[in-house]
Amino acid sequence: MKIETRALKNGGTLTMVKTDSMRFKKGDVVLVTDPCYWFDDEDKESGFDLWHEFCDMMFPDNYSELSYDEKLYTYCFVKYVHPNGDETEFLFTSTAYGDGGYICEWGDSTKGISGGNVSVDAGCFAVVLLSSAKRFEKFDNNLQTVHGSVFEFYKDGVVRVDGANMTGAIECYTDGSDEEEELCYDCGESLDWCDCDEDDW
Repeated sequence: MKIETRALKNGGTLTMVKTDSMRFKKGDVVLVTDPCYWFDDEDKESGFDLWHEFCDMMFPDNYSELSYDEKLYTYCFVKYVHPNGDETEFLFTSTAYGDGGYICEWGDSTKGISGGNVSVDAGCFAVVLLSSAKRFEKFDNNLQTVHGSVFEFYKDGVVRVDGANMTGAIECYTDGSDEEEELCYDCGESLDWCDCDEDDW
């Protein structure tokens, strides 16, 4: 399991672990959205930018030489220890085809509170405790409705990611694997491949 930790010049630390799941407890309220919308602490006087540090760790100079299992950008657990000792943890995954909007629904242990979709502008999206995301000045209430979704765990549950999709307690597919294939009524084959006359469909 790949683990990278960086001491930050703002006094905090950033740790990234190559793992595909994160556990939540009953009663946890989480936000699902692109972390670029909220995950940033800036100190313009010192030139510190948390998002820049995060991207540097995701895309090191030797990124093209890394194996899939070593690339943190595909999916990863992140722990940020703020300078005051507070902790923010989240699990993220890249998408199958980059930026866009994706449907986000409750899974096996959550219920929807608001939203119903996820906006992506940095090629990835994450699940984080809503209270943790709200610690950041960049956080905007639109992330709970327009650009993201909020869920509550009605029992303990696990969110899983795979480099394209989020499954388990929260369902968000970016590769189309959740779409049911349309079949021909006559031959039973996929409509993309069958030789039947279109008038017969």
